[in-house]
Amino acid sequence: MRREGYELQVSQPKVIIKEENGTKLEPFEEVIIDTPQEYSGAIIETLGKRKGIMADMKTHSNQVRIIFTIPTRGLLGYRNAFTIDTKGEGIMSSRFIGFKEYVGDIEKRETGSMTSMVSGKSLGFSLWNLQDRGRLFIGAATEVYEGMVIGDTSKGDDMEVNPTKENN
Repeated sequence: MRREGYELQVSQPKVIIKEENGTKLEPFEEVIIDTPQEYSGAIIETLGKRKGIMADMKTHSNQVRIIFTIPTRGLLGYRNAFTIDTKGEGIMSSRFIGFKEYVGDIEKRETGSMTSMVSGKSLGFSLWNLQDRGRLFIGAATEVYEGMVIGDTSKGDDMEVNPTKENN
């Protein structure tokens, strides 16, 4: 849409947290995953970081069925990573099971944002140097403005960069 002259900024979805008898409660889901066995380790590790608790795991042939209980906040944004982790061979379904006690902060981001610190036209020399730091969303000769997100960083930290820097 940027080429058409429109640019939108959309925020992350937020889960409704409610309070009952002085206790914070959040929605939880039951997640059922069917996947080839070689991908189960990555799935268990990732959902564990997102506060998921494995309730059951059954193996049949080379397939594994894993059942997790996880806060909805931990599941948000995982579907794309799941497709990548299982190379498209996994099946995941979830259902809401109720509100349970709040589990605290969930660290999900493994990448940060690379934002431009200046306005102007991006240059190939500058982008060539920035590509080692992460994945770029723009190419050379793209008009950028201060604060524009131009890529992801491979580390979890946000980074301000100068995509217009010339070779001196």
